[in-house]
Amino acid sequence: MRHRTAVLTQVLIGVLATVVAAVGLGVPAAAAVSASPSPYIVKGTDAPAGAWPWIAVLLVQDPAQPGSYFQYCDASLIAPSWVLTAAHCVTGGAPTKPDKIIIGRQTPSASNGDINSAVQVIVHPSWNPSTTENDLALIRLAHPSPQTPLPLIRHEQDALWVPGATAEVIGFGDTNPSVSPSEPATLQQAPQQILADSACAAAYAGGGFVSASMVCAADTPQTPCFGDSGGPLMAGDGAGGWRQIGVVSHGSDPCGQAPPVYTRLASEIDWIYPTISDPVSRLFGSDRVATAIAASQSSFPAATSANAAVLANFQSFADALPGTPLAVAKHGPLLLTPGAGLDARVESELARVLPGGSTVYVLGGAGVMSSAIDSRLGQLGYTVVRYGGTNRFQTATIIADQGLGNPATVVEATGLAFADALAGGAAAAKAGGAVLLTNGSTQAAETAQYLTAHPPTARFALGGPAAAADAAATAIVGGDRYATSALVAQQFFANPTTVGVASGLTFPDALSGGAHIGSQGGPILLIPSTGLIVASVKGYLQSVAPAVTRAFLYGGPSAVSIDLAEDVGSAIT
Repeated sequence: MRHRTAVLTQVLIGVLATVVAAVGLGVPAAAAVSASPSPYIVKGTDAPAGAWPWIAVLLVQDPAQPGSYFQYCDASLIAPSWVLTAAHCVTGGAPTKPDKIIIGRQTPSASNGDINSAVQVIVHPSWNPSTTENDLALIRLAHPSPQTPLPLIRHEQDALWVPGATAEVIGFGDTNPSVSPSEPATLQQAPQQILADSACAAAYAGGGFVSASMVCAADTPQTPCFGDSGGPLMAGDGAGGWRQIGVVSHGSDPCGQAPPVYTRLASEIDWIYPTISDPVSRLFGSDRVATAIAASQSSFPAATSANAAVLANFQSFADALPGTPLAVAKHGPLLLTPGAGLDARVESELARVLPGGSTVYVLGGAGVMSSAIDSRLGQLGYTVVRYGGTNRFQTATIIADQGLGNPATVVEATGLAFADALAGGAAAAKAGGAVLLTNGSTQAAETAQYLTAHPPTARFALGGPAAAADAAATAIVGGDRYATSALVAQQFFANPTTVGVASGLTFPDALSGGAHIGSQGGPILLIPSTGLIVASVKGYLQSVAPAVTRAFLYGGPSAVSIDLAEDVGSAIT
């Protein structure tokens, strides 16, 4: 934490001239300091084991003792390959790049945690050491960390840092404001209460608080101190998780004599997110409903920017599969809800993404999507259009007919499983076509009737069952679901600039992801949940790599592992 006296009008430049805490990396630590400080961050408490897996410490090598390192600043893991810290931790008198970074270790002497290193340091382009504005820096890690990243505050979460809101700060910095070094044996945590900007400005009347990029906490004995710089200020997100809302920046000397000041991340995330945008961007939520909402927010970040929305049952894939090209054609997201009623989170997303009175397309009959959903949508002021037949096959033909106007291209896939149709959704959207379903290896009567009544110019059968059901269609069949998705991408997407990837073992993430990537003109590729990408998918990604600038991965790490995400990134770079 950088410090100033309360009467100074000029921010002190640089960080501590010397590093302050010895941290072992499998070697003996330096001698302990002779002082006996109170066991507090300053008036904090020991953090429970494993509570903050994203805490990171920046280390510099001891020139007098090779193999020993000193801790000098904190940081937070915000993405597998990135940590966030304060700009003054890597500028001025500080090392320009840490020699080592430890992530997820609670005690300096513990052997656990991810030992990493820095390959790139990016200081905020508007960092001002004179005023401490934009006191942020990003550090790219040498390898993706297995520790859990800390999500950052989003624009719509401003309530997390309003005056009076409670937060938590963690760090390994000094525990005694009168003794430095006085670092703790265990990671410390302390509650913080957000102050109004006016109170912060009054506390730093001579300069030192700029509301556009700073937030401060109440002046209490519980405060970050020297060595805590760059650490995270966190707030509960209301759903059992945490969001980082600030970065420890500066305060009084001695610590605790004035409100601690943090860099306000609500003002900085528009720099952070594009800067750390690796080739693979993961879209996910706490469950399949939330993941679909995340895809919607990515496709339509501005309020009321969609024209319509498509709604399907989050437990039943059959009626939902033909919805991907419909969502793309109607310029709207594909959202998921329980069949018995409208999920409250979906209500909120519809209110955000749609203008009043817009159309919501409900897929499936009353046995799949309750009429209570239509009633609720009507109460909310939407126009409800339901496409539901007596079975999944008829529902698909109704969507093709009434929703898509009997397009010239038809993509067929088995309606008894979901994988091939998932790959076909984005392909049909690209071709301006529809998805129809076969009854496994037998043609469904409803599909045959539709094809007779509305013969398409081009029709494709994806996967072995559909190819057996319609011998007249152009067959696209791989050795497994993953290879089939790669062949579909090859057929319909010669030079995409974006691609989507999702687990081929479940349908919801790939379903909402198909509408998301379909709106960008890209394919959806299916991959396993763990291990490495199969050769067919990797081969396709490498073949289009010169054109692809970004990949979207749908679902959290439990759906698609971090290693697989890295493998996707490697394939396109």
